[in-house]
Amino acid sequence: MAEWNFPTNGGGVIRGLADSGIETFNGKKNSSLAREICQNSLDAAANSNKPVIVSFQLVEINPAEIPGYFEYKKILQNCRDFWKYNPNAKNFFDNALDKIDEKISVLVASDENTTGLANPYNPNSLEGWNTLTKIDGGANKSGSTGGSFGIGKNAPFAISDFRLVFYRTLNQRGESAAQGISRLVSFIQNNDTKAGIGYYGNKNQNQPVEKIPALEKIFPRTNTGTDIFIYGFNAVEKWRGNILFELVENFLVTIYRGKLIVKMPNYTVDKNYLQEIIIRQDKYLKERKSQARNYYKVLTAADSDLEIFEEDFHGLGKIKLKVLLDARADLNRKILVVRKMGMKILDLDRISRQFSFTGIVELEGEALNNFFRQMENPEHNNWEPERHPDPKTAKKYLKDFRDLVRKKVQSLGENLVSDEKNVEGLSANLQVKKNVPTVEFSNKKIENINPVANSKILKIEDLNSSENKTIAEKGGGSENSSFKKVRGTVTDGKGDNPAVRTLKGKRPRKNKKLHTGVENPDGEDIVLTPTGNFLECKNRVIKTGKNNYRLILQVPKNIFSGSIKIFAVGEDDAQEQLKISSVRANCNAQVSEQKIQLFNISANKNLQINFSLAEDNGYSLRAYVYED
Repeated sequence: MAEWNFPTNGGGVIRGLADSGIETFNGKKNSSLAREICQNSLDAAANSNKPVIVSFQLVEINPAEIPGYFEYKKILQNCRDFWKYNPNAKNFFDNALDKIDEKISVLVASDENTTGLANPYNPNSLEGWNTLTKIDGGANKSGSTGGSFGIGKNAPFAISDFRLVFYRTLNQRGESAAQGISRLVSFIQNNDTKAGIGYYGNKNQNQPVEKIPALEKIFPRTNTGTDIFIYGFNAVEKWRGNILFELVENFLVTIYRGKLIVKMPNYTVDKNYLQEIIIRQDKYLKERKSQARNYYKVLTAADSDLEIFEEDFHGLGKIKLKVLLDARADLNRKILVVRKMGMKILDLDRISRQFSFTGIVELEGEALNNFFRQMENPEHNNWEPERHPDPKTAKKYLKDFRDLVRKKVQSLGENLVSDEKNVEGLSANLQVKKNVPTVEFSNKKIENINPVANSKILKIEDLNSSENKTIAEKGGGSENSSFKKVRGTVTDGKGDNPAVRTLKGKRPRKNKKLHTGVENPDGEDIVLTPTGNFLECKNRVIKTGKNNYRLILQVPKNIFSGSIKIFAVGEDDAQEQLKISSVRANCNAQVSEQKIQLFNISANKNLQINFSLAEDNGYSLRAYVYED
């Protein structure tokens, strides 16, 4: 006959309510539950050619249908009495005792095409059944499967008002087993101090029994697999939507590849249903900052539309990266990292803001997955090298992995010379009128490149607005005529000096008329000189290092001699020319007077110009191209 048994603590530790294993999952109950259950089922797949099926259902039962109900209620009372002076513990047990006499919600998670749990009746086994029910703080899964800590089994207890979970299995050897586990607190019973972790089943060494009628009443198991019954399920509201979100977020690749099917009332989440979920639940996913929609585009894109890289990683296995570029869509600029079976580990970001992309990177190979698995935190959503048995090597390999992915993605920008949608930090197709003199600033160091109120820098658009006249129109001459004096020096407009403006006053109001160039509201002298013909060019500026950048460029015509000037650009488009210290290119180029000087350039040829700045304060850059 099955009954409850809470072993004594043998004069040892008094167990409190703040169970570290359970507390790990308290802040993200639904997320942890769906992730841990599905991960464990995938790790126990019986046939890799068929999908693992995980089913969730919610049932309501009467209190007396809890196995060992009357005994368990008395145990809750003993716990409350023992901890009555502890407010948190008293509140927990008051709540549990109130709810245990009401209708009880039970969430049931079951799997198919799994092996079930091995060795349920061997008390000394360090795998299978005992891993789930008795072994604390350590997993015995090998290779790339499972977790490293064995605390994922605590996730169901975090979502139970009674901290009460029952397990049942039918394994490949035909062994059937069932047992209840309660993770409570130390308490006094019959003058003995109990350890706080109790078992419902055979009292002999706290072993399982073959069947528990209350579980069979909910539904009987006839094929191999495992069931989890969470009594007092306390996340009933929107439980299907919450689990659905976590499935799409964490197992998108797994489900798309037909490795996992999840069933819930009114839902069957499989490859065919993914698109409908992502479309129908788009608003909900966006509210929760889901990245699934972006990664789904990668999964459904043809290989011909993707940039695909494969590279051996330190002889452990392959890194496989797929990247989607789409100038028409504002992609998330992140890379999804998945391990074996397609479970999400993390999103790699801060790769490049220079163009629109998204992608998925996979670890392929048992040794590679095993190495990185040993860096996973208990929640399996990050890599932390300090957790690895060899932290020094782990730190190096993690850096190598991140650098590899970033460099592969950033290299794609080298060939992006297209009419893409402008994104933040990128130089766009310039819309300045041809032959309109370009404005530069004095060579003062910019302390803050994001001007705010009282900015002393005038935007270049002010020279091209419909309210203002061009230099030629106001000066009465041709496009190349000399400029007239504006309370200062007159220049003859000859030579290759850049147009220069020194403006120390406040930015003019938008209705201020510009005469021969710029009117200084503070009455100081302003000098303007023309430069060579401005060329509208398709170009992109990509950061490749601390002070290093790459300019991807095409010129629309053959030019014998030309120049490129690089400007820092603020949030309101204010700009200042920057000093270039060195240049290396696939064309004739050299540094001259802070410019990049060009010679004998062919039209429509892809130019790649690598340059270094004398200083680098994290500027957004823009390039201007001129024919001398």
